[in-house]
Amino acid sequence: MRIIIQTLTRYKVSTILNIVGLSIAFAAFIILAMQIRYDFTYDKHQAKYESIHQLTIASDNDAKHMQTHFSRPLIEAIEQKLPEIDKITIVGTFRRNRFNISGDDNISGIQDVKTCFGAITDIFTFDFIEGDPKSLDSPGNFIVSERFAKKYFKGESPVGRHINFSGDEGTITAVFKTLPENGTLSSDVFTNIGDENINSQRNWNYYVYFTISPNSNREDFDTKINKLLSKLFDPKSDVKRSIVSVPLADVRYEISKENPSLIYIMIAIALLIITLAFINFVNFTIAMVPIKIKAINLRKVVGASQTQLRANVICEALSLVIISLALSVVLVQMFKSSPFNSIVSNTAFGDNYVVYIITAIVAVFAGFIAGLYPAFYSTSFQPALVLKSSYALGTKGTLMRKLLIGFQFFVAISFIAGAILIGQQHSYMLDKDRGYSKENIIHVSHGGTFTKHNTLREELLQNNYIKDITFTGFELGKDGGIMTWTRDYSKGQYTISVAPVAHNFFDFFDIDMIEGRKFNENDENCEDGLYIMSKLSMDKFEFQPTELITGHTNNKTEIVGVCENIHLLSIKEQQSAFAFYIYGKEPWMSHPNAYIKISEDAPDNVFETITEAYKKVDPTAIIQANYFTERDEFFYQEDNNTKKMMQGFSLVAIAIALVGVFGLVAFDTRFRRKEIGIRRVHGATIKQIILMFGLSYIGIIIISFALSVPLVYYGITIWLESFPYKIEIAWWVFALALLLVVLLTLAISITQSYKAANENPVKSLKDN
Repeated sequence: MRIIIQTLTRYKVSTILNIVGLSIAFAAFIILAMQIRYDFTYDKHQAKYESIHQLTIASDNDAKHMQTHFSRPLIEAIEQKLPEIDKITIVGTFRRNRFNISGDDNISGIQDVKTCFGAITDIFTFDFIEGDPKSLDSPGNFIVSERFAKKYFKGESPVGRHINFSGDEGTITAVFKTLPENGTLSSDVFTNIGDENINSQRNWNYYVYFTISPNSNREDFDTKINKLLSKLFDPKSDVKRSIVSVPLADVRYEISKENPSLIYIMIAIALLIITLAFINFVNFTIAMVPIKIKAINLRKVVGASQTQLRANVICEALSLVIISLALSVVLVQMFKSSPFNSIVSNTAFGDNYVVYIITAIVAVFAGFIAGLYPAFYSTSFQPALVLKSSYALGTKGTLMRKLLIGFQFFVAISFIAGAILIGQQHSYMLDKDRGYSKENIIHVSHGGTFTKHNTLREELLQNNYIKDITFTGFELGKDGGIMTWTRDYSKGQYTISVAPVAHNFFDFFDIDMIEGRKFNENDENCEDGLYIMSKLSMDKFEFQPTELITGHTNNKTEIVGVCENIHLLSIKEQQSAFAFYIYGKEPWMSHPNAYIKISEDAPDNVFETITEAYKKVDPTAIIQANYFTERDEFFYQEDNNTKKMMQGFSLVAIAIALVGVFGLVAFDTRFRRKEIGIRRVHGATIKQIILMFGLSYIGIIIISFALSVPLVYYGITIWLESFPYKIEIAWWVFALALLLVVLLTLAISITQSYKAANENPVKSLKDN
């Protein structure tokens, strides 16, 4: 141990560089591995993971768009006529509303509640803490998560408490452990659906999940369900549909449109970063051999055995690894308390302890392997020969080090180019024209029980900083609140997404009309509702301008206008067909969302002004407010996290590579001092010496660049295939990555070689 400590303290620069590089790499590896674990275990907590499926409908008219909403009668028919289904449940697509819990404690809030069949607890895994696990079989019962119970009941049991959820009354009958975030099902409140829409063929507002009987074949099941489908849908319709059952393992990618390549990108990044670190480690270790070889063989002369000397060298390497591991844990803790923590979905130690164990095993094993070569090489010479001679690395050793540093340049260039391109794609999605304005707009969620919209409008417009306000039944950019209606028309039957809006919606968001008119204030009092169709809807279903279609009542109503296509939902999907709808004087429900347009010079306390207006109009109002652009960012959080991750770990890769370059240049200048001295004696200038070193690295960088460009281009092309709207891969991105690596490398090279070139040649020749 004494010899190890002496070695670590004697070669301080090498030791510090090694520890810095390894610590950063281990920390980055742990952080990435946490996200990889999160993604790989997505939905794996479900006991019936292999047999759970979600129903979807694919249309021949729009093959890329997968419809996930079903009507309740269709679900009932599927359940009755397909014995292959073991268990089936529906899950309501939107129910974000205000709730009140009776009692002296006056509990209220805004919360998602999912309507479902009682079978949901048989299909999905619920770990019940208290109450009746089978209580969802009966209407009027609510089950809540442990998180909900702790938030609103402060440690007391909520079981038996009466709850009113936007008019739906019932009793809390059970508490379950909060569902993991990395899962398809993640709500905090569920209730039995009761008779909701039990006979309505027109309201397609439900997701469908089911398990197939063990002896059933999924492909045969899909064939059989589509035969049933052809009988249930209007055979005269021009729209041809087919039902596809999507396994739970694929729901995240096929339905939620998350990018399946991201997990493989993260695995590649994690492996490359840890590889970079150990390349540095090996480089430093090899470079130190000529320095340490005399001391090692001197100990051999005074009696140390070869086995003991080799063990000391290996233990020295392992000591550096263990110190670096300890420091990496500190860095991870710093990351967890930083603003960047949000890029990783779950950093809790309890969920990630296996990640730390695997990192430690990999690090110690790699450290042992990295110490073997110098241990055997440095003890392989005759002591007398070593003590009389001066040793430097041979041609093969130098070549190997250059190959290793070339790999580091390759990774650094690839990371920089990849980070820039991923960042460009993310910015492109956020900045893409959606067909409506979104600047200086605040989104407010006030729940479906808030009904004093006109009074609120009058109150808010008294403030000079507030320019306008509109209301919707949905959030722009989000699926929730969008209704799916199936209606009869002149060509048979169609299914379309319907967005309920207030009369001034089109003026508020500056949406252009193609023909007809916008909604007006008088339309709020119409009898049977009115439609405005997007151009895509008119083209897809071949609606006639004079078409009469059933609205939210049993009566037919008209299409008063056609608007330009807009991206109402995610920009990660193609534009889809939409109908905008105004309820008239008998609405199905109150609009739960408000959009408030403010002036550019509005003060920071404008949110307080909005909250005060709500409280003045309705003292029981509970709202959640944020800027529309911030909400937009939230909907693309996964892509934003990918961008931040790539940018952050690109910096890590560059830092590790530069540590390697610094070490390479430092040792090269040390071992080439005699050569530098001879060149100076023969007339070489300092500039020529600096160029000699710099150009040797430029050549390595150019070769690394040539290898990285096609690989990055191919990888990014594959990644971009999942986006309907994507950037063009520009040549300057690769040029910029090359330029950055060249400039940083030259900065290090010039600094180190300038010092060596300025040294007195006589001293260099004498010392060597």
